[in-house]
Amino acid sequence: MNKDPLKKTLTALKNFKDKSLLFKKTAKVFKTINAKILLGFSVGLLTASIVLGFVYLADSDNKPKAAMTEEEMKDKLREAGYLVYTEEEWNEIVGAPNENEGEAPSEETEVEEEPEEKKEEVRKLTITVTKGMTSIDIGKILERENFIENAYDFTKAVEQKGVANRLQLGTFEVNSSMTTDEIIATLFK
Repeated sequence: MNKDPLKKTLTALKNFKDKSLLFKKTAKVFKTINAKILLGFSVGLLTASIVLGFVYLADSDNKPKAAMTEEEMKDKLREAGYLVYTEEEWNEIVGAPNENEGEAPSEETEVEEEPEEKKEEVRKLTITVTKGMTSIDIGKILERENFIENAYDFTKAVEQKGVANRLQLGTFEVNSSMTTDEIIATLFK
């Protein structure tokens, strides 16, 4: 007997002359419809959650894995083509003085004696560029050895010339009489 509540409401709309009673009946029908929709939606969510929970728990790949040791991590990185250095090894490569041992930088600084007529001495610096070094590293070395005033300005100059990705590997010699552009031309292709 109870066909469609919406049809029943529309039929009642035509037959009722008292609009307030009609409004109450319509509101009651929509509350019933909304309650049924809400109940169906919540049952669907609950069912989906249960199914996903079973799938997650049954999946063996989601089990926690043991933490990798430091050596395993280094091996994985090396296999992927990365270079892995300790802090001491890196400082040795870029020539930063080791604070613990007071070692001299790996770059050799040689002073070339000039006749007494010239007051300005020309110093030579041998820079060894290894894989993984950047223009920032070169700038820091040059700044530390007082060949340039600011490593940041050197890096900006390299980027402005568009050669930041063209740092050559090998050993290069620069001297204190060279301009920044000459140093860049020596170290970058």
